[in-house]
Amino acid sequence: MSSISLEREELSFNDEIGKEYIRLRRVSLKTGTSKSIAISYAIKYLSETKIKRPLHIADFGCFDGEFLSQFKDMSGIDKESRLYGFDYNESLLDLGRKNIPGIEYYKKDLFTDSFNEYKDLFDIGFCVNTLHEIYSFHSKNGVFNHKKGINSVMKSIENMTSTIKDGGILIIFDGVASIHRDKMVTIGIKSEKDLKLFNKFFNEYQFNKIDYKQVDKFTFSMKYSTFTKFITKYRFLDNIVWQIESEECYQYFTPYEFNDALKKVGLQTYEMSLLSPNTGKWSKIVDIIGEKFNFPDEHILIIGKK
Repeated sequence: MSSISLEREELSFNDEIGKEYIRLRRVSLKTGTSKSIAISYAIKYLSETKIKRPLHIADFGCFDGEFLSQFKDMSGIDKESRLYGFDYNESLLDLGRKNIPGIEYYKKDLFTDSFNEYKDLFDIGFCVNTLHEIYSFHSKNGVFNHKKGINSVMKSIENMTSTIKDGGILIIFDGVASIHRDKMVTIGIKSEKDLKLFNKFFNEYQFNKIDYKQVDKFTFSMKYSTFTKFITKYRFLDNIVWQIESEECYQYFTPYEFNDALKKVGLQTYEMSLLSPNTGKWSKIVDIIGEKFNFPDEHILIIGKK
């Protein structure tokens, strides 16, 4: 495995980069943005269905277990309920076993390992900001195999679905691609500082080869998908985790393609929301010239019911 994203399964979360990833994740959970939104929807589902029995809950891509721990605290689920955390990084699992008890941790790769032993077991499965990493695995030296990426995502969704019991739900939260991804957009960078970060992005982004046309010093034309990659990666450009983020892409399915993916594996879309918590920050960095496009949707939360 040669690219940074491929090597992330061996990344130690006791080093500087790993600790910063954990810090950013905890900020997201504690401020009620991004990942914690998935918890709110799960609690809403439990309230609507009035399930009272001890539950089996899984987090696919569980990191250090803090997400599941927060869900348990917020949801008030039966104390006999069992929580399962799956991740492919042993360093994270060890961290969870040490610091966050009450979760059963297992080392699993979502798209290559078998989940037969968990068939029809879980009432709720979470997959939060995990599928884009699986999609990104198939990038090397700026060349990306989209077909392999999509096939791996679909196999992961299929594996997770097999573990959900009838009437249960799979909650996916991740980045989302725009239906306008292949159209052209013109943008204006607002400051010298942000122009420097814009150039850094284009010089260092390793996921795939991207391009733009310069109109003048602060104005550029590019595909909307390229602009989406830049603006959703902006917050990492001055952070040490950019070493990893430069190898990953958040956008692989449009909302329609997410819906079709769930349907293909036998799930009915129970609820779907598009979220862009950083639009206000983006508007301080860049203007979209003309009125053809808005800032892109950043996240999708989609719930499939079996």
